[in-house]
Amino acid sequence: MSCPTSNKYSRVIQDDLVGLGLSYDLFTRTSTDNHHRVTQDLFSALHLGTAWLLMAVLFVHIGAAMKHLVVDRDGVFQRMWPWGRTAGSA
Repeated sequence: MSCPTSNKYSRVIQDDLVGLGLSYDLFTRTSTDNHHRVTQDLFSALHLGTAWLLMAVLFVHIGAAMKHLVVDRDGVFQRMWPWGRTAGSA
């Protein structure tokens, strides 16, 4: 659904940009189906990418904590754990 006033201004802007030698395709309106589809695709890809990145960071962090617990046995895991010993106690 489009508004007659926004259509009028859209035509005015389009004519001005074409007069300046610019393509109006670079400045699409946000009420078009194409805009919604492209925006949804973009943010879906960003959401998926950041979700995978967050999971990777989480697993690396858990792996590093397990290394301190099992391999190094240096007390770092116990100091990080809320119910573990404190830094001052040994």
